[in-house]
Amino acid sequence: MYKGERKMLSNILNGINDFLWGKPFTYFVLFIGLYFTVRSGFFSIFHFKHILKNTFGSMFSEEANSKKAGAVTPFEAVCVAIGGCVGCGNIGGVASAIAVGGPGAVFWMWAFFGMTVKCVETTLGCYYRSKDETGRYFGGSTYFMEKGISREMGFTKFGIGLAIAFGIGFIAQFLGGSQAY
Repeated sequence: MYKGERKMLSNILNGINDFLWGKPFTYFVLFIGLYFTVRSGFFSIFHFKHILKNTFGSMFSEEANSKKAGAVTPFEAVCVAIGGCVGCGNIGGVASAIAVGGPGAVFWMWAFFGMTVKCVETTLGCYYRSKDETGRYFGGSTYFMEKGISREMGFTKFGIGLAIAFGIGFIAQFLGGSQAY
């Protein structure tokens, strides 16, 4: 590849990167968080005490942690939830938010918008999950994009395209070193 082609390709990739991580995307994420917060009736604010009581508060009670067949204890649920939520995306997202909006961005992401978006994502994942022949459930983001947007909302091509783009992006994050560099 010639020097001029490399520079042109670098400019194109930098332009895409600036758009995806620039102000339009930041405003889009804030709008989605605000939208879900308002539509849920400020769920993460008004039910915060209940959320803490039934997650961290119940982790240490003997009754909740007695192991029943086929059940998950609150401590196990919290460990899985934290392990599934805190990853490279959260680390990179927080770093980007602090760089763009300052240290106060962490509070706003965590306190209002982030919790509500995660609650909506988890709820949709549970609602649109499927069961296999052995009775085990499976699902996730691609399933609620395909089932919810395509089937229920009637945007077949958009929903399937969005699910495919999400899947490609999910796989591509590992090819890029998963922010390890």
